[in-house]
Amino acid sequence: MRDRAQTPISTMRTVTAVGLTPLLLTALAATIANAQNAPQPAAAVPRATLAPLPAPLGVPKPGPANDAPYAPLAILQGGVVVTLYQPGSPFLKTERIREAEQYNMSQSVPGRINSIVNIHNPSIEVHTVDRGLNTGAAVILVAGGGHNTLNVGTESADFVPFFYNYGVNTVILRNRLRRDGYNPQTDAVNDALQSIRLVRAYAKEWNIDPNKIGIMGFSAGAELAAPAAVLFEDFDKKNSDPSDPLAGIPSRPDFVGIILKTAVSRWHRRADQCFR
Repeated sequence: MRDRAQTPISTMRTVTAVGLTPLLLTALAATIANAQNAPQPAAAVPRATLAPLPAPLGVPKPGPANDAPYAPLAILQGGVVVTLYQPGSPFLKTERIREAEQYNMSQSVPGRINSIVNIHNPSIEVHTVDRGLNTGAAVILVAGGGHNTLNVGTESADFVPFFYNYGVNTVILRNRLRRDGYNPQTDAVNDALQSIRLVRAYAKEWNIDPNKIGIMGFSAGAELAAPAAVLFEDFDKKNSDPSDPLAGIPSRPDFVGIILKTAVSRWHRRADQCFR
């Protein structure tokens, strides 16, 4: 008999593999059998379907168009809307005064108004401050938009809570636009000046200090705020007829903010002279 030490290694590996094969097959068969006999998990119960989301509430819409002059509606909760001119005013286009405004709504934020066009009955929307915070100051916000749209979302409505926290009353101006057939240098500037007179006229009712009323314009709106700082005297003289309920109420702003606009430098020298 050959000594084990003399057995070739290859032969030992073959013998070992042959000896283990039955054991591996037996173990594999037992595993398969146990798996087949194991209790099967219960079928998953279908989860109930979620109810569909409700529609957004309180989404603002323009007011209806009818035979009366269009009545602008508030774009933010609690706003008090006052039109700038009396019915029949020579500042208004009677043939278009009944047309409703058009809102451009956000596609991602329900109820958010990005901009407004088709403004023929210009107005102000007033948001006052609680008495405990009220400083008496009021700022009239004039949104930009290239005189083709009024971007009241980012350049008016978003600033109402900001100024509220500082005790400043906020007024959103809805002025007329070039795209709708108006001249920004006359019609829109007149709207800005008239808004100052109107806020000052109702200052007592709104707990506003008549000597703390300013105007802040963004981009194209700055082209209304800057002229308001220098043209108020001429505007007041032209609109001093006793039949005008605002006659004698000055349109001079107490402060002016010009935001995101560099093309109004032609007004700077005159404004500096007026406020000295």
